[in-house]
Amino acid sequence: GGQNIFTVLASLLSLATLIPGLAITVRRLRDAGRTWTWIFISLVPLVGWIWEIVLLCKPSIPDDGVPVV
Repeated sequence: GGQNIFTVLASLLSLATLIPGLAITVRRLRDAGRTWTWIFISLVPLVGWIWEIVLLCKPSIPDDGVPVV
């Protein structure tokens, strides 16, 4: 009954937020001067997600190579 509907809605919400979340993360990594493949660093046990947060917090690097503070 109602539990199946909740499961379907929760799955749709997860999928609807996963794709834009990945896109935002890849864009932020590119702005910080990293390639999109750095997104996989979060798969490293224990320290991967911390390392990814640090990468996402780095300042942007414009095309001229000088970091924006």
